[in-house]
Amino acid sequence: MSYFSRIQLDTAHPQAREALLQAGTGQAYREHQWLWRFFAAEAGTARDFLFRRVEPQGQQPAVVYAVSSRAPQSPHPAWRVDTREYAPQLAAGQRLRFELRVNPVRSIRSDTGGRSTRHDVVMHAKKQLMAEHGADRWSQLQTEQTPATYGLVHTAVADWLLGTDEKEGVAARHGFAVLDDSLQVDAYLQHRFPRREAAPISLSTVDLSGVLQVQDAERFRTALLGGVGHGKAFGCGLLLVRRAE
Repeated sequence: MSYFSRIQLDTAHPQAREALLQAGTGQAYREHQWLWRFFAAEAGTARDFLFRRVEPQGQQPAVVYAVSSRAPQSPHPAWRVDTREYAPQLAAGQRLRFELRVNPVRSIRSDTGGRSTRHDVVMHAKKQLMAEHGADRWSQLQTEQTPATYGLVHTAVADWLLGTDEKEGVAARHGFAVLDDSLQVDAYLQHRFPRREAAPISLSTVDLSGVLQVQDAERFRTALLGGVGHGKAFGCGLLLVRRAE
């Protein structure tokens, strides 16, 4: 059994400010630790939930959506948790609108050691462009050699998601295709999360949206319940879908 939940602060509750301070809202590393309180388990239990923080328009507080194998329980009376069973009914050919925050990385094998390491697809595209022009730094490229930042991000992320002539894309591996010209690529950000007595964690995120078509219902169901890509502990990978008009 899986569950889909909506977690939101009750701003009218007298302890709302206290609850918000405990959550560390807006600080991704603290936030993912705080979410564990909704899924209390013994130490060492593997994470069995995905989440996505969404900032609504206006003055409404942020909403956290979660897909989990256990129903969450609120650790504080100021947090509202609305939960329902989640059993997506899917069929090949079905069209859905989607939103997805991802950590877009590729595993690239080293020429020397043979080991694979993860590379941010946007930074990798920049390095390839610098290598083509014999530059050591991005600032060394001439203006006519550097594409607009949005164009570079869109192309690199779209190739990662949709694939190229040489490589299958992430979408196909998860059982769906994105309909032509519907893909929106927004909010590419690089994050660095300090940790006590450990090296900082660095990762990038990008927000995707558009219209998809289910190609393989079982693979797509696995993606809905298990997420897409890496960075899931930091709010990446959860596919939010609804019927396409």
